[in-house]
Amino acid sequence: GVYGKSHALNRALNEAKLGSIVAVLDDDISVRGDWFHAVAAICRRWPHADFFTGNTVVVWPNVPIPEWARSPAIRSGVLSCVEWGEGDRALRDGQWFPGGHLWFRSRVLASGRRFRDIWLTEPDFQLDLLEDGGSGIASSEAVAGHRIQPQLLDPNVALDRARLAAQIAWLRLRPFRRSVPQAVRFNRHPLLARAMCLFNYLRWRLALGFSFLHPSFSRSFELRMIAVERMGIALEYLRASRGMSEYSCSK
Repeated sequence: GVYGKSHALNRALNEAKLGSIVAVLDDDISVRGDWFHAVAAICRRWPHADFFTGNTVVVWPNVPIPEWARSPAIRSGVLSCVEWGEGDRALRDGQWFPGGHLWFRSRVLASGRRFRDIWLTEPDFQLDLLEDGGSGIASSEAVAGHRIQPQLLDPNVALDRARLAAQIAWLRLRPFRRSVPQAVRFNRHPLLARAMCLFNYLRWRLALGFSFLHPSFSRSFELRMIAVERMGIALEYLRASRGMSEYSCSK
């Protein structure tokens, strides 16, 4: 399909007069008052790093907040609110920063690099940078708030987002990147990698069944969302690896 955000980002990159730093912020992100100064300070500390993020904290709407939404796992996954701890931290291979709170040096665009027309376009952009030898830094000095929309607190909407998260499997396997551990595992041990996916699917399928037995609805729903996401990821790894010569069992 055609994804609006990648087109909007690329139009800005193509038509705007860019400075040395390009920031990507979603429309439901509010930066703290000292954010611009923090971004400049972080970039000065890491002159050779290529892209960055800061802590993204929750800004709750003025509605009753379900207990399951306060879980750290749900906040970082479904609600995209990630706090990296104190200080600066280098991004590891195969990881990426939330796409709604990101900035990078415009020098990475010199070769014509742009955002691909896919749903997870910002993570894809970052994985390509890592594959080409780039580096990312997360710093607690720059803080932005993610204004949570009330509809995200609807259990059905939250479950749909958990199911969508399974698409990260495609991001990790296509295209084949040697800097992504999951892709390397499928490349070197295709049968074992597939067997592990089947094992994980069955394990989380069992966990899904047990989640309904928990006496607390909040805890039960949290476990259900995690299980649905992990089951989906395991299945999507199997689907994404099909037809790729790098992951062939007969090579």
